[in-house]
Amino acid sequence: MAVADLYELTVHLTVSDTACQFGQAYRLHSGSYGIATGEAAALKWWEDKDSLLLACLSENTEIDAVRWNPIGISTELDGGIALNGANGDLIQEPIPANVCALIHLPTDAPNSKHNGRIFLPGIGEQEVQSGIIEPSEMVLLQLFADELLEEVVPDSPEDAVFVPVVISRFVLGVKRVPPVGFDIKLPIAKNAPRQQRSRMTRRVGVS
Repeated sequence: MAVADLYELTVHLTVSDTACQFGQAYRLHSGSYGIATGEAAALKWWEDKDSLLLACLSENTEIDAVRWNPIGISTELDGGIALNGANGDLIQEPIPANVCALIHLPTDAPNSKHNGRIFLPGIGEQEVQSGIIEPSEMVLLQLFADELLEEVVPDSPEDAVFVPVVISRFVLGVKRVPPVGFDIKLPIAKNAPRQQRSRMTRRVGVS
């Protein structure tokens, strides 16, 4: 696969028996993509970010799997890892599964409509007071957000390097074919939780 191809990482998790997910998009910056690259990329993403992610989450939030797939390409090239017992660190119940911490993803696109966001479910209920996330939790969320800006460099023979982007699928109401990935400038964790509604099981982190 060629440089500039787009990929989607999806984290599948369970919040008090409710299945949820959040995602992030990447562009192949250099190297190539082979049959085993997806699994290697998912594993590397998890190894780089697991401790920062779990520090933000309730003990009753469990990460089930991390999936990596090329966008618009055969699922034969999908990859991922299954996890067992990867629970959050906070010894408290989570907030409702459809209420999420929000990470804003500003991009280098000229139009702010192409900025992205990630809805992160499963933070602790004691970390939200009067509709505002506690400062100590905000520190943890921002550390995780900062890590989302890093490249993913899987241990694979293709020497692939992936950079994080926000995907734009439409321009002026017209579908882009193929979609475009805009570089992320600096992720920002927001201190007010957001209700995700019907997007709980849909792709996030895109414009």
